[in-house]
Amino acid sequence: IIEQEVLLKNERQKAKISIVKRDAETKKEIKGAVFGLYAKEDIQVGNQTLVKADTLIGKAETGEDGKATFSFDLPFGKYYVKELEAPAGYVSSEQVLDVSAKANIQHVATIEQLSK
Repeated sequence: IIEQEVLLKNERQKAKISIVKRDAETKKEIKGAVFGLYAKEDIQVGNQTLVKADTLIGKAETGEDGKATFSFDLPFGKYYVKELEAPAGYVSSEQVLDVSAKANIQHVATIEQLSK
């Protein structure tokens, strides 16, 4: 008789969503913009609702490279991103970006904004 023990680990894939803010005229990346990530629809696992639609999941601020990344434990689903706070000298963009998080896809969107 041969006995063998095997440990299998199946990690759930997670979504990664990033946004880049650039000046519309100079195309230079802009630091200090704060974006919010929201659930576009109820996010469910089985019959359980994990996140209700239009819930703010979290915030991320753009760094020196103009990029903000949402590094939360995001299940696949539909989300949207909108600017919550503009950096000094700029106004907040009214643009809302829809994102559909699927397997093996990393989303990077760009918002261009004119200074005020």
